[in-house]
Amino acid sequence: MSNPHKTILLVDDHPIVFEGLRVILETAGDLHLLGICSSPEAARAFLRDHFPDLIIMDISMQGTNGLAATRELAVTHPRIPILIFTCNDEKICAPMAMAVGAKGLIMKGRPAADILVAIRTVLQGQMYPPPNAVPSPPRIPPPQATRKLSAREREILNYMIEGYTTARIALTLNLSLKTVETHRLNIRNKLGIESQADLVRWAIYCRSMGLDDKAKTGTKGRN
Repeated sequence: MSNPHKTILLVDDHPIVFEGLRVILETAGDLHLLGICSSPEAARAFLRDHFPDLIIMDISMQGTNGLAATRELAVTHPRIPILIFTCNDEKICAPMAMAVGAKGLIMKGRPAADILVAIRTVLQGQMYPPPNAVPSPPRIPPPQATRKLSAREREILNYMIEGYTTARIALTLNLSLKTVETHRLNIRNKLGIESQADLVRWAIYCRSMGLDDKAKTGTKGRN
């Protein structure tokens, strides 16, 4: 007799998230949380021995990039659809998630009923939200636009991707706060991105698409 439950692997490093999702799935009746991995590396190991019907992937985990992991797993495990589970802005993240091979995206703050709809929609082989319902993102430059940036600006952008504050960047690079703030503003102006939050999300996407992140070496002490 076949198992009526669809199995799910959750890749997320926040206990409150996976405990909450566990409760949602337990009430669903037709879904089963097969495993929880706190990093893409753990997920790759898990998938060597297990075959879930769906992967739910967080975008931002400590030291890792969920979009980059999605891009990789969409190639290595093409039969397993991936649903992005995020607290980031849907207008920015949904188009990026589809670009790296995800089959859907759902905000963590949505009601349980909406999360179940997203899961079941993707499990049925459909996109969530439907392609015609994916919000148009603010105008964002292609990854190649980083060529407009100086070496120092690329360095600071990479620290921003890793979650460094302005003060920590200044301390790490032996720069003044004002200098770092000026660099951050120049980066946004050169790329045409309005907010710091959108800049960081865009930069994370660029890294998932292969942006070189090795620019942090050999520049300490330069303005």
